[in-house]
Amino acid sequence: MLDAALARLAGDQAFTDISIREITGDAGVVPATFYRHFADMGEVGLVLVDESFTELRQVMRAIRAQPVSTAELVDNSVVAFLGYAREHPKHFRFIAKERYGGSSALRMALGREMQLWISELATDLARFHQARDLTTEELMAVASLVIGAVWSGTERVVDLLPGASGDSQYGLIGTEVELQVNVILAGAIFYPAYREGSFSMSAARMVANVRRELEKSKKKSK
Repeated sequence: MLDAALARLAGDQAFTDISIREITGDAGVVPATFYRHFADMGEVGLVLVDESFTELRQVMRAIRAQPVSTAELVDNSVVAFLGYAREHPKHFRFIAKERYGGSSALRMALGREMQLWISELATDLARFHQARDLTTEELMAVASLVIGAVWSGTERVVDLLPGASGDSQYGLIGTEVELQVNVILAGAIFYPAYREGSFSMSAARMVANVRRELEKSKKKSK
């Protein structure tokens, strides 16, 4: 029944438009069977949220726990996240649609999951020396921007067609997301100086230093 609900959500239907009769009919069971597993459709939605996030959260935690450089952490995280999304497109279409959908319960559940990811990423970023001068609030802001960039790429990945053309676009999206995340992290390096009013470099010098920091991180990861 969960697969039947996901299949409908992968199309044009919103979660609030799906009925118990529809998903039991698609699953080939009678409506009475539904109530042996779920109290109502709201419970189905919450189970789908948990199912969509649980395995991916474990994958991302394992990657972030690795003792690697910032650049390698970015590369590994983007590859794993986008790869998982491409392998589970129905779950991610469901998430993308219901984050701003008609069910307040689902929006709140998805919001909690997103906030948990942001908090965990902020905690992990704090262990890198480049982030030593950032406050907790600033780390949360950086993590939120990073998650936003990755999710934007995810929403594009799930709509790719299979085959060589889709593979090519997938590679381009991955490269673009990695660049976005690296730019966000590079900007975070300079933010404490900006905050304290000691940031007086010209734009050209700033860009040169950002590039130098990125190159250092890349060399360390090799």
